[in-house]
Amino acid sequence: MSKGINMKKILFIISGVIASLFLTSVTASAVEDLSAPDVQITSPIDSEVSGVVDIRGSVIDENLSSYSLIIRNDNGDIENISLINVPQETSFVDQSLLSWNTKLYPDGLYAITLSATDDFGNVDQGSTVEKIFEVNNNVDTVIDCRNGGWMTSTDLLFTNQGDCISFFRANINANK
Repeated sequence: MSKGINMKKILFIISGVIASLFLTSVTASAVEDLSAPDVQITSPIDSEVSGVVDIRGSVIDENLSSYSLIIRNDNGDIENISLINVPQETSFVDQSLLSWNTKLYPDGLYAITLSATDDFGNVDQGSTVEKIFEVNNNVDTVIDCRNGGWMTSTDLLFTNQGDCISFFRANINANK
């Protein structure tokens, strides 16, 4: 009887190795994440906003699933520009989330809430943050004309009564 390769034994060993690798993979993926996402609204910083506002935020978690950015007016109604359950698998820092044109909304108080959840449903008090902002698009004083409100005009017709102008250039050839 010659010594040959025992194919049954080799197949048994290979099957055992594959099964071991599969069980290791399943066990590794079954390790539960117990940490909740941490969120932060990074911009705007001022509590009074006007014009177009870049809402920025950070969401940190190893197994991030989604985030929501909700804007509520002072009656508690959710504004239609809110972003609810946006799929997001990777963390981000100081990312632009929404460009909010406040001129399309009445002046008043608005609550902006940023929240996140991970693949395991973890949440804690750091998973949600809310900031209150006052929308004020009525330009009342020279100080309120900052942030791009100052402009140069060569025309007596104004497109908006709230426009601020830094100087007006008269037609130097008008009396010639």
